[in-house]
Amino acid sequence: MNEVKDPESNPVCVPVQKPKRMRCLLCKKKLKMIYFTCKCKNHFCIIHQNPHTHNCLYDYKKEREKEIEKNNPKLETKLVKI
Repeated sequence: MNEVKDPESNPVCVPVQKPKRMRCLLCKKKLKMIYFTCKCKNHFCIIHQNPHTHNCLYDYKKEREKEIEKNNPKLETKLVKI
């Protein structure tokens, strides 16, 4: 009773790759549980979280101007005839 096993039926051991960890865009430090995503859509460590530390190209001034304009509509005066 010699059983011949088919080699195709046996699963091949394939090593499972770990997902690559995110890294800070500036210092390349591995990011753990706490990381910061800037409005420029990049991830940074706690040292480089502020826009001025990583030379952010996102235009905060223009965004703020649009928000102010949206929240404060212009009021027109009514002309009154005397």
